[in-house]
Amino acid sequence: MNILVSVYDKDGLLGFLEAIGWKNHTIYASGGTYSYLIKNGIESINSSEITGFGELFDGRVKTLHPGIFSGILSRDINSDQ
Repeated sequence: MNILVSVYDKDGLLGFLEAIGWKNHTIYASGGTYSYLIKNGIESINSSEITGFGELFDGRVKTLHPGIFSGILSRDINSDQ
């Protein structure tokens, strides 16, 4: 399973990830969240590796990209293939 994480307030984030068993999943994270996770020893992939773009508008736009939303909104049916 994949997890997409992008948070402003990182208080409680590590506890949340522990609660959902992050070690069994691939974590994708936006820039600041990615840096925080790496600093705290949690392996993750920067979401910009999917989009090919960095953050825009001082970090307010991070994951608005078809490469991200297609993964969130896709269904396992032929019409979505």
